[in-house]
Amino acid sequence: MDENFETTEEVVSYLLTNYTNLMTLSENAAWRNFLLDPRLKAYQPTGSLYIDRIEALRINVPQVTALMKDGYDAFIQNWIKRILNEELDKIHFNCCIQCGALARTPLAQQCRFCGYDWH
Repeated sequence: MDENFETTEEVVSYLLTNYTNLMTLSENAAWRNFLLDPRLKAYQPTGSLYIDRIEALRINVPQVTALMKDGYDAFIQNWIKRILNEELDKIHFNCCIQCGALARTPLAQQCRFCGYDWH
């Protein structure tokens, strides 16, 4: 895969919505830990029981914490780089045949931007 492949917010969203199954076990655990962070911040002043329960869901093993050390954005960029280099054959970028925009899902048959329908 071309190292200069542009990972726009649209591409990131497409891959996170449709291809998290390509994450390794450690990547999946790190991603789930990142998803817990907003919940913890939302209940900071009160709800210590809720915070304790969410903290119990966090996976704290060296491989996972190593993936998380540079933050969410770096983690996502590294994951995308890995799957585009190692598992590109499993990814289908479903683009509109009229305007070239990325469709919402790999199986979509209507463009969300120009409305073109290729059913």
